[in-house]
Amino acid sequence: MTPDNAAISEVLGREGGRNDRIRLIDPGGPTNRGVTIATYSDFLGRAATEDELWALTEPQTREIYDWYIGRMGIAAVKDPDVRELVIDLGVLHGASNGRRMLQRALGVADDGAIGPKTIAALEKARSLALCVLLLAERAAFFGRHISGDLTDRDKDGIPDATEFAKGWLRARLADPLREIARRLS
Repeated sequence: MTPDNAAISEVLGREGGRNDRIRLIDPGGPTNRGVTIATYSDFLGRAATEDELWALTEPQTREIYDWYIGRMGIAAVKDPDVRELVIDLGVLHGASNGRRMLQRALGVADDGAIGPKTIAALEKARSLALCVLLLAERAAFFGRHISGDLTDRDKDGIPDATEFAKGWLRARLADPLREIARRLS
């Protein structure tokens, strides 16, 4: 059991399974359990096949998430609630975007590197307040992403980013905000 096992469980609960349709929408290509074929290839140290990606089991996915979290460079994020959210930001939006959103939420330069200024700001931050600020950064990111991507690669009449907006906003924004509100009650 890894230190991030609970966070990984939460992220996996938000992630879908096999998504072949996303290749039309996301340049990351095919995705399974939140793992892109590019990430899986990096993990394996060679080009992964789609069949290998589709065959990922939950234990294998957890191992990949552990590896990915290590590569995110977020060891300084100690609070479990903040850490889970930063992991989820990294999984959905990319490690660099996750680190930058953390930095913007902390009010430090968003250079993507977790250095002394970011660590000092982390040490002063209040957990739930930082979680709300991180979710605000995510909302702004979703807005930029959705409004900036009006392509319709699958030709179904719905802009590609819009197709996923409902799920993103519910599972990745509304549900965490509700949890924070419950904890504050």
